[in-house]
Amino acid sequence: MTISEIDRYNKTGQKAEAVDTRRTIVYIGGFELPDKNAAAQRVITNAQIFQKLGYRVLLVGLSKNRQANGHLYPAESGESGLEAWEMGYPSNQVNWLRQILSDAPLRKLILLTDIANLHTVICYNHPAVSQWRIAHLARQHGALAVADCTEWYSKRHWGSVSGIVKNLDVMLRMHYVNWRMDGLITTSPFISGFYRSSRKPIVEIPTLMAPNRTEQTPIVDRSNGITRLFFAGTGFDKASVSESADGMKDRLDWVFDVLHRAKLLGARFHMDLYGVDLDQYRELVPEQVTILDDMQDDLSFHGRQPRKILLETLPKAAFSIFFRKETRTNLAGFPGKLSESISYGTPVITNPMPSSSQYLIEQQTCHLVEITDFDKAAAKIVELFAQSDSQVNAMKSYCYNSKVFHYQSFISPVEDWLYALEAS
Repeated sequence: MTISEIDRYNKTGQKAEAVDTRRTIVYIGGFELPDKNAAAQRVITNAQIFQKLGYRVLLVGLSKNRQANGHLYPAESGESGLEAWEMGYPSNQVNWLRQILSDAPLRKLILLTDIANLHTVICYNHPAVSQWRIAHLARQHGALAVADCTEWYSKRHWGSVSGIVKNLDVMLRMHYVNWRMDGLITTSPFISGFYRSSRKPIVEIPTLMAPNRTEQTPIVDRSNGITRLFFAGTGFDKASVSESADGMKDRLDWVFDVLHRAKLLGARFHMDLYGVDLDQYRELVPEQVTILDDMQDDLSFHGRQPRKILLETLPKAAFSIFFRKETRTNLAGFPGKLSESISYGTPVITNPMPSSSQYLIEQQTCHLVEITDFDKAAAKIVELFAQSDSQVNAMKSYCYNSKVFHYQSFISPVEDWLYALEAS
């Protein structure tokens, strides 16, 4: 449907824009626009699917640069051109409790914008009580309520108020509220399987990418014999990891252990790491200090950097690399670093994981390395680094031209899901 040309006047008596009569989908969650966290990147690409299907899409996120005063502010959505709004990030316990209990994001959006035909409200990994209230409000306006469920958080310590509240919230959301939504968007077979018996319409969408690329991925030239590697991630400080390195989502300790053994076997490499601070990591994993010292010329820790910097470095690498353990959290989610790497023309070295195996093609988009035996894994790494430049560049070209993680590849499944949602 197209935008109506009928003029109208707003409450101040001033002439306003034409009313947009398209069916509207509202996406609400803790994403920081336009691309300040992985949640925002996922939501924007998902929203572009709905936009391509003819829907008007409104985003409502959070911002740490806004005051948490309950107001809704216009927000930037980057090059997507989507209509976006944001509220202030909770700055104290009172604001935090208000956020997890309130339907304010949708209520205020309805008051401030012209939604002629509200079709669906999607809550992205939203607090349970707030999601329940938003769903109720959406249905009052004749709309459907959907949960975009991409994570199943591990339990936090029960010794603090915040830990208790968050643990209860996760249980309530995953075991009660999500089951009572009209439909679900998931990101992995694990979550899809968990909710399959609900008989709700489910569409599985991995973390998608729509890279803004102006030229082909750089050609790898290893005339100096050094293989360039790339890693980006967060959560490598004691505040993020509750007990030990075993609690890290990305097992960077495994990567360092395998690479160090590969180095002793003759492998030559240089790895750029983003989002990781060397001193914090050494404090978190003191048992690897000797290994890190021995590889100090092979590793560059860049810490937190703008995403633009990361995306300038990633295509220049021969491979990105990460390993993960099969925990509930990892099985429930989808590694955005995988889809990002492949979309920017860099094949991935990783271990097999059920959440991503269906999107990986050995020797074209990835090299799968079992990490049950670190010595065997190191020997496999040595073999991979011994590949010719032409072999590596063929993989990079395949990744670059692949659209496996482009949002356009998911337009048809999402359209089918919307039909099922309306019919349910």
